[in-house]
Amino acid sequence: MLNYLLKHNLVEKVTVKTDKGSRERKKLARIYVKQPNSYELYVYFPIDGGTHQEKFLSLSGELETTFFADFQEQNFINEKRILAKRSYVEYVFAIEGERNRIHVNDVVIDKKLGVKLMNGVYWNYEADPHLLIAGGTGGGKTVLLMSLLSALARVGQVDICDPKRSDFVGLKDVPVFKDRVFIDKESMMNCLREAVVFMDQRYDVMTSHSEYKPGKRYSDYDLFPKFILFDEWAAFIASLTYQEYEEVVQSVTQIVLKGRASGVFLILAMQRPDGEYLKTALRDNFMKRLAVGRLTAMGYRMIFGDENEKKIFKYIKGKIGRGYVANNGELAREFYSPFVPIEEGYDFITELAKLPVLEDVQAVQLEAPPVSNVELERAEAGQLEDKTYTITALSRKLEQPNKTVKTVIERLAAADFPIREKAPYTEDDYYALQSVFSAKEAGALTLHEAIEEILADEAEYKRDFENFKEDLE
Repeated sequence: MLNYLLKHNLVEKVTVKTDKGSRERKKLARIYVKQPNSYELYVYFPIDGGTHQEKFLSLSGELETTFFADFQEQNFINEKRILAKRSYVEYVFAIEGERNRIHVNDVVIDKKLGVKLMNGVYWNYEADPHLLIAGGTGGGKTVLLMSLLSALARVGQVDICDPKRSDFVGLKDVPVFKDRVFIDKESMMNCLREAVVFMDQRYDVMTSHSEYKPGKRYSDYDLFPKFILFDEWAAFIASLTYQEYEEVVQSVTQIVLKGRASGVFLILAMQRPDGEYLKTALRDNFMKRLAVGRLTAMGYRMIFGDENEKKIFKYIKGKIGRGYVANNGELAREFYSPFVPIEEGYDFITELAKLPVLEDVQAVQLEAPPVSNVELERAEAGQLEDKTYTITALSRKLEQPNKTVKTVIERLAAADFPIREKAPYTEDDYYALQSVFSAKEAGALTLHEAIEEILADEAEYKRDFENFKEDLE
């Protein structure tokens, strides 16, 4: 911190009288750095009308790079008991991601915080229902999913859908997953159908309960959660006919709307959550987001949303299982999937076979707020609407001239990039454009160079995805 302040001249110069006359001395403002644990860093800058106050209020990006950390939030402190009765701007960072990686055996469920994924990172599926995971081949996605299974199967039912027919097929003979592993299209569609029926039956049980009260969740009635883990969702969707696709979308819509109250939670994993495979209105209802391995610039924006539009996502070659995590609507932080000692002989199937079946498990109720009236109204309505934009709305949101935005759209469309050529534009169209302008700003590129960079990124993703689909066939 001191090095940063000095090299960026964020100091005040004062004249000090000496026996030999006077000399100039550098004076630091009252700046504090606090590390309360191994995964958080707090930095405080004074709000006192000083020379550098304006700069102190806009340091999140530079400090994120300086500390190789992930900016989480900015707060204003003006409480008598904090930092000697002065006013400060507080920056909070997530740090030391790899040091906070946990062993697969430590992926457990805490009643207050949820599923432990890393020191300082939890998924409270009742407070933040539905988990979306993105990541390319070889990024560590499968190991992450297996680690999740080891915890979730201890507290509820878990259905597994594996369009690849590879990584999870071996679990069909594991007692806790008996008759719950689906590998063909019809059985996977039926899994979603039955989940909707299961939810409706749950609602009947809850509403007829003697202690029923609006806002209560399934766990208030001592009911177990049910999880549906769906690997390679995009590949599954690509295999459906139009009619089948419409049915699947309707089933998933019902689950994301009614799931929290009834205790049914989706975990969807795919290489990239394109609107073509997961409608943006549905994607917005996955409240926990994870990315492992390498994603395109557009992929990161799809999964982590507007809040992370200025964030620089770093890919470190050779770090399997590294990525980012965030609750929907929050800033992403560095993530490392649980460590699995495969080389030492650790075998998921052997370990999962030791798990007790559901009847032998005690219910675990996580702490979470009650279901809101808004949630209940949305569940009753049973519909979700995608956001759409006019060219003017896109330009305003991107803070770019209409003509420039149109030029980028035309260039991308001409190169067969997945973007609409005319309004209404979708959220993914916005993310595509945002990726171009962010690349231009971050790399000090010309508009042409930024477009070429995004097109190259997309071409690589398409090759990988097409190769993956060929392997499935």
